[in-house]
Amino acid sequence: MSLIFLSPNFPPNFYNFCLRLKAAGETVCGIGDQDFSALRPDLQNSLAWYCRVDSLHNYTQVRGAFGYLAEKFGPVTKVESLNEAWLETEARLRTDFGLPGIGIDGVGHIRRKSLMKEVFQKQGLPFARWEKLTSIEAALAFAEKVGFPVIVKPDAGVGADDTHKFKTAHEIRDFHGFRSQREYIIEEYLTGGIVTFDGLAGKGGRIVFCASHVYGQTPMDALNDQRDVFYYSLREIPHDLAEAGRKIIDGFGLSEKFFHFEFFRKADGGLSVMEINVRPPGGMTVDMFNYSCDFDIYAIWAELMAGRDLHVAYERKYFTAFVSRRNFRHYLYSHDEVLERFGPLIAAHSPFPAGFASAMGDYGYLIRAPLLDDVITAEQSIHRTL
Repeated sequence: MSLIFLSPNFPPNFYNFCLRLKAAGETVCGIGDQDFSALRPDLQNSLAWYCRVDSLHNYTQVRGAFGYLAEKFGPVTKVESLNEAWLETEARLRTDFGLPGIGIDGVGHIRRKSLMKEVFQKQGLPFARWEKLTSIEAALAFAEKVGFPVIVKPDAGVGADDTHKFKTAHEIRDFHGFRSQREYIIEEYLTGGIVTFDGLAGKGGRIVFCASHVYGQTPMDALNDQRDVFYYSLREIPHDLAEAGRKIIDGFGLSEKFFHFEFFRKADGGLSVMEINVRPPGGMTVDMFNYSCDFDIYAIWAELMAGRDLHVAYERKYFTAFVSRRNFRHYLYSHDEVLERFGPLIAAHSPFPAGFASAMGDYGYLIRAPLLDDVITAEQSIHRTL
């Protein structure tokens, strides 16, 4: 089998997927916008061939590169990027080349929040009241109905990019989106904390692996307010969250795909689904899977892509947290002091590339421990400022 991987070098940790594909005996080719010579050596060695394009947004170039690789290494049976930015590109390639998986006719439901909500409703899942953003007058009427603040976000967006919390009618009137060609939705603002249901769906939607994360802040607030970021994995997944996640997998017909579902845990204890992402969670979360369970999710995914029927036995041994810091903030403990104080708990640490730093922070630590209190104590110390 030949699999073509879009953007194998970015995000930075995704090179591991290509390495594990080769180890699983698969032929993997890459298409990206970086020179081959700039790829890390082990990624170079994992690729049977690599085609550079000026931009992955240039579908004509991407399609031409895909056609060349299909002719040279065919039959190509899969195309993947595992990246929100290229889901529509993947879908167009599957449609154009007759490949299995989500095609251009089905990608809207996993990209557009307005269409996601149709599936949520069919599955009986609660979600925030919303409308398509059609005019200033309609937005003001919606805000009057549900009350301020309200959330405005792109109908098809990536992460928390271009997501806004408006507290007044004046802020709505000043919103530049009314003067752009982008489509937005407006939602009521829900109070509570964000929890996720994440994992990997195998053939027929069977859950190969699942996890859940609790966020210390919303991605929107982390990005817009440049807050420090903190979220951690659970060792036990609440029953209602697992049940809601199962309904979403069934409702969207997900198969052989990573998933990242976001929910509000409301003040009354109930869940309200926010949105779904048919990709791995961002940042270092894929590595958090591995450190939580002491396994290799990259290899598990590669085995799934290779057509093996997987039944993975795993145990969530640790609470694993992502803790980030920002360069402009003055912290009580230096980086070296953090490593000295919490070295046994630190599973990994690294800076973030510019493309992620605004949302995730400039430097990230993965902290793990069997007890949640130990993780929280470390996070509080790492984030303590002067």
